[in-house]
Amino acid sequence: MLRSMTGYGKGIFEDEKCLLIIEIKGVNNRYLDINVRIPRSLFFLEEKIRRKISQTVKRGRIDVFVNLNNLKREDLVVNLNESLLNSYMDCLNLIKDKYDIEEHISINSIARLPEVITIIESGEDLNGISSIIDKCLDISLDNFIRMRNEEGALLETDIISKCLHIKHSIAIIEEMSPKVIENNKKKLEERITEGLLNFELDKNRLYQEFCFMADKLSIDEEIVRIKCHLESFLKHIHLNEASGKKMDFIVQEMNREANTIGSKCNNMDITNAVVEIKNELEKIREQIQNIE
Repeated sequence: MLRSMTGYGKGIFEDEKCLLIIEIKGVNNRYLDINVRIPRSLFFLEEKIRRKISQTVKRGRIDVFVNLNNLKREDLVVNLNESLLNSYMDCLNLIKDKYDIEEHISINSIARLPEVITIIESGEDLNGISSIIDKCLDISLDNFIRMRNEEGALLETDIISKCLHIKHSIAIIEEMSPKVIENNKKKLEERITEGLLNFELDKNRLYQEFCFMADKLSIDEEIVRIKCHLESFLKHIHLNEASGKKMDFIVQEMNREANTIGSKCNNMDITNAVVEIKNELEKIREQIQNIE
């Protein structure tokens, strides 16, 4: 079955200590591109989140948002970065002496210095949060995949419908193909006969011209190839794997065969059928850009 590359999933975990929310958003992309936005205190879990998502998702731009709120404030630890504070103090004292500034450095000013005073979770919380992340990520990933599958099912129904239209147009071309050659054969014979009214007609030469024309106008190979491509395309729809890139390639091949058929035949019915095929292929190709 087909799976869309767009989707959204949300997982929530809450207990007496914390509230964890993980959101996953996916959009189109040629390759797998995972971007994780996570609190600095949980950076050590970023690679683990990437690996888990890549085991399930094969293509698309994936944005992951991890939000953690500690509900028990006593579990937090206030940390003083003394080495950084010493550097700040040296710099501030240098400014004070050099420019003869009388203002004293207050505790309030120190507290506002970036990264001097930070709040971190205790080691026990960091060890326990890994399993919580796993549970919450599973929930959000399941919801994300479910939405992708639902949208993929809608795309699949529409694409199959368009493939049936293409199949009908191919049948029209296949039915008209022998008639085109026969009509052109009659026209060629009439033109040669009119041009050689006072000359004896060389039937062998005429037969050679007929064979050359039939070979030039024959679209049997193109019909066989486009039918095989269409059959292969329909098989990929039902494969349980990421087939978006392969399906895009097959659509290009079908479009190439349709162009060849159109260039070989000057029959209006076949030309109209080719236009219908190319129109449906273009619609399918637009939708394939959103298939994993």
